[in-house]
Order: sequence, then structure tokens, then C-alpha cells
Amino acid sequence: MKYNHSAMRQRFMREQKALAKKYRAAGMSEDSIREMYEFDLSVFRSNRNDLAHKAEIEEMTAYDRVTGESHYMDMDEFPTFSASENCSFDEDTWIDNIENQELFNIVNSLSSDSKQILFWMMCGLTQPEIAGRIGISQPAISQRIAVIKRKIKNLFEPYIFGLLVG
Repeated sequence: MKYNHSAMRQRFMREQKALAKKYRAAGMSEDSIREMYEFDLSVFRSNRNDLAHKAEIEEMTAYDRVTGESHYMDMDEFPTFSASENCSFDEDTWIDNIENQELFNIVNSLSSDSKQILFWMMCGLTQPEIAGRIGISQPAISQRIAVIKRKIKNLFEPYIFGLLVG
């Protein structure tokens, strides 16, 4: 079920009115009641933001609780990858085999992580698999791939544009 902002705000206001009555009956000053309200409102907003941006996760079943199984993959169980098994490139010398000198210079100027990402892309790994290997998020991998593509595209764009015009 999605988070309903309006219903939660109305519920919060009802609770605050009831608390204000109790505080007045106990003899608290209006300034103290207002300060309590402002504090509760800030906590409410913080909780609301947290709840609004969290995905619901199925509760564990009784079987899962007994066996201790989780719906999450343990990082130790992440699939292993051997370049020699799944890739026709040699991890140590693949850059040296690039024949185009300009492309070689671009690839050689990349950071070691970017070179590793490019190598694993050429070997057919998916972005989540690469992210698991390097230890950064999949969107970060996607951004790095976009930067690599942009650099390579800028290299070949004059040739492609020249073919289309000429």
C-alpha cells in the first residue's frame, strides 16, 4: 500500500489536538505546547519522508524465520567470474591489441576502474554484475559507461559525419 500523505497528516493533526488538550489541562504554557507541536511536526515530516521513499518488502514467512533465510542476496554468494572462461580477451593485454592509435590513447587515458568496466562490458557482464565486482552502485557504473561511450563517440564522430555529408 502506498503512503497517503493527506490521511497521515489528518491523523497527526487529530493526535496533536488531543495532546494539546491534555497539555492545557496539565497546566503547560501555550509557548511550551507550540514548541512541542513544532518538534512533533519535524519528527512527523522526517518519518513521512522516510516512509514515502522506501519500498515495501514482503515479510518473512515462518519458514524463512526458522531457517534464517533472507530475501536478500549475500555478497559472499555473488556469482564469481573468470575472464578466461567467459571472455575471448586477455585481461592483461587487451588494450595493447587495439590497432587504432587514437582509440588506444583514449582507452589508455581512462582510470583503472573505467578500463576494468570496459573490459567486463566487452566480456558480456551486465551492469549489476560489474557493480558487484567493483563495489559501487549500478547507476554509478551506468554513468561511467556513458562517459566512456561519449569519449569514443567524440573520436569517431568526424568520420561518421564526413561519410554522411560526403
